[in-house]
Amino acid sequence: MPHRPYEDVRVTGHLIDSGIMSKIMDAIVAFEAEFETLSFEVGRTNEDASVAEIRVHGKDEHHLDEVLGAIQMYGAEPIDPEDAHLALAPADGVFPEGFYATTNLDTAVRVSGRWIQVADPEMDLGIIIDVETGVAATVPMGDVKAGDEIVVGHSGLRVRPVERPRDAQAFEFMNSAVSSEKPKAQVINDVITDTVEAQRAMRPYCQEAGACIMLSTMLHAIATGNMLPASCTTVCVDINPAVVTKLSDRGSFQTIGIVTDVGLFLEQLANELDR
Repeated sequence: MPHRPYEDVRVTGHLIDSGIMSKIMDAIVAFEAEFETLSFEVGRTNEDASVAEIRVHGKDEHHLDEVLGAIQMYGAEPIDPEDAHLALAPADGVFPEGFYATTNLDTAVRVSGRWIQVADPEMDLGIIIDVETGVAATVPMGDVKAGDEIVVGHSGLRVRPVERPRDAQAFEFMNSAVSSEKPKAQVINDVITDTVEAQRAMRPYCQEAGACIMLSTMLHAIATGNMLPASCTTVCVDINPAVVTKLSDRGSFQTIGIVTDVGLFLEQLANELDR
């Protein structure tokens, strides 16, 4: 190990309860890399966060970068971070080689020594940086213009994983009051057949959604789930167990799966809202 490249990373949160430490270690082992636990401070109360520092060894620099990218989604970040690496888009609709593919988790990028929150988190996009204004945002490949500054690699990025509340209930999303003043639905009169244009039309609604309930419609649920930020409470209801796990497997970590008949679910939901 002395001759292998390494990076010291820190991860903070409810590391044991949420299984984050296990996921990080499993990911490192899956990449056939090695690690040392440098320190592990466990929170004394349910409210206190735990902090761990880990030294990750890779076979070479490229391998180490792959490992760091894999554990980044669990909140592992270098103890001594450097600025994000930027590259110019070579043409309209083309990301530069090695561009960073986003998750739907809250993400920050380090530019000129300071952390900038990335606007509109969404999975499988790139990150565009306006260095003059200090603004960072996700960008679909189709919206990239030649000369745009795009984040490449995994350096200078900080990701916050989703942690389930310890006292969460299966139907906690029903606890908020329902007001007749709140909008309850969005009526769509036309069908957009161009999938890229359809995404553009859906994206503003997905970014503003506080909660999303998907009922027995796998393809539509996945299409919508791909654009939801991890901060959005997401519930997938289906009688087929394979469907309710599909979104989580795709990267929508926040998804709560409920295996039941949709009719029974709606009846119970209506009863809860009428209380």
